[in-house]
Amino acid sequence: MIDALGGVPMCIPTAISSTKAKLEIEAGPQVMDGETALAFARLRTAETGGISGSDLQRITRQQELLSQTAHTALSKNLLTEVGELTQFIRAAAQAMTMDPPLADTKYLVALAYSLKDFDKDSLVFATVPWEYTENRVNVTLLPEAELTWEQLRTDTPLTAVAGQNESSAWEDGKSDGDSADSPVEDSDAASLSAIDSQLAECSQ
Repeated sequence: MIDALGGVPMCIPTAISSTKAKLEIEAGPQVMDGETALAFARLRTAETGGISGSDLQRITRQQELLSQTAHTALSKNLLTEVGELTQFIRAAAQAMTMDPPLADTKYLVALAYSLKDFDKDSLVFATVPWEYTENRVNVTLLPEAELTWEQLRTDTPLTAVAGQNESSAWEDGKSDGDSADSPVEDSDAASLSAIDSQLAECSQ
């Protein structure tokens, strides 16, 4: 899916070296191909890079990768880059088990077209409310999690989500750091490609 888009821009806060994951990436803005992105998403251990091995930290990386993939796809021009988007949609259909009507490429292309005006800033990843166990080895779901499930079932906006800042770069839920990106000025973004624009945000 990522290769079909021509790669996905990522802002890597620190260089990572992992023999087990066969991953060597530098810190800073870069474009990941599919193989590198898959290793990044699966990563659990590393010799360098501040990788703790925690599932919450890995979820953070996976959410960031999915977010950047979605932003890249949604930023494509449906008129001039329809070939890339069609390849992306076909790759997505092959990567998932879907009901036959939903897996039809024509349906998926139409769905993608219907999202052409989607506000990318409205794309949010959330985690169910949780807390660490006393020994901080595991997590348990909080009672508020029931509200999260109910809101998902009824397709209503999520209000019950994790209070911990597990979405911050390299965070695993144990601190309250904030890693909000600096926005690119509209005049600059207009002259950049989808990937270049996202990489420019990383550089600021």
